Amino acid sequence: MALITCPDCGREVSDQATACPQCARPLTPKVPWWQYQPPAWQQQHREGLFLRSLNLGCGVVLAIIALLYILWRFQ
Repeated sequence: MALITCPDCGREVSDQATACPQCARPLTPKVPWWQYQPPAWQQQHREGLFLRSLNLGCGVVLAIIALLYILWRFQ
């Protein structure tokens, strides 16, 4: 068990504590980057961006195919 300093009040607090006992500031535990789970809203935002980019990509491909068909048909 190590002691860390509370960013708000400066008191030394256990690294296992969820909040500072003096000022009640929540203390987030240090999580290794490979175990980090983003908040649900952030994950949904990423999925939404992926789907939008996928839709845009499909639209571009279909537009190119339609353009090539038109050029081929009217030669």
